[in-house]
Amino acid sequence: DANAQILRHAHAFRDGVRAIEGGATVDCEIVAERYLEARERIIAAARMSDLIVLTPVAELMETRYDIMRAILFETGRPVLLVPARWEKAPAFRKIVVAWDGGASAARALGDAMAFIEQADQVEIVRVTPDSRTKSADVAALGAHLSRHCRSVQVNELPLRDGDVGKTIREHASLTRADLVVMGAFGHSRLWEKIGRAHV
Repeated sequence: DANAQILRHAHAFRDGVRAIEGGATVDCEIVAERYLEARERIIAAARMSDLIVLTPVAELMETRYDIMRAILFETGRPVLLVPARWEKAPAFRKIVVAWDGGASAARALGDAMAFIEQADQVEIVRVTPDSRTKSADVAALGAHLSRHCRSVQVNELPLRDGDVGKTIREHASLTRADLVVMGAFGHSRLWEKIGRAHV
């Protein structure tokens, strides 16, 4: 009965996606197999995607949480996490770029460049142990992005309560950011926290 209910929900969702106006052609596939086989098919398909859109899953024991983690860490493709019950238009006017200087952050930055170039304001943030710590590579990134963006700011955020995820989350909320760009490969615990908070 539970599987039948999930399948009905999947069909209703597929029909809703196909009914979206705008002239876009949307291919939909419902994967209804044993979990491990379905997981592998989803990951394989995701690796050939331009952009993956997911709703964060907070429950660690749910199979959907495992699939979300697998897509984040095993596909190598950009993922857009959209909070449940999100109703705003996809207009990314204010973007926060969380920067740690690593390869995953650089990859996320490159993947999001189409959004970044159209934003009204881009803020690069780096979380540091305290407000006196400065990083030269953040300033260099600011100079680089200033060639692509209308307005770029650089901000060093002191670490709050020993939690990088909380620091970025609270700053994004305070500044009313429309989008946070960050790497996932080096931030598994941070992504877990963001998933639980449904930012």
